[in-house]
Amino acid sequence: MTLRPFFIAVQFLTRFPVPAARNVNDRHVGYSLLFYPLVGLIIGAVLTTLQWLLIGTPVMLTAALLFVTWILITGGLHLDGLADSADAWAG
Repeated sequence: MTLRPFFIAVQFLTRFPVPAARNVNDRHVGYSLLFYPLVGLIIGAVLTTLQWLLIGTPVMLTAALLFVTWILITGGLHLDGLADSADAWAG
């Protein structure tokens, strides 16, 4: 198996630069779902490392920097889903 499904998962869930997936079929996209937990682990590791580096800074500043970093990494994917849910609930 190639790394193509992993790169598809990274492309979808993050803004990390990865080799462009070409000649993608439904099977590759299906297998990419298996890598979502790994991509989540990578995102969590980046944020945990940043939090560890910010030990000693004010809590609100740490929270703001982690939040902005999370948005930059994911492109706000989760926030868009939250906004869509709130829109559907209020609409």
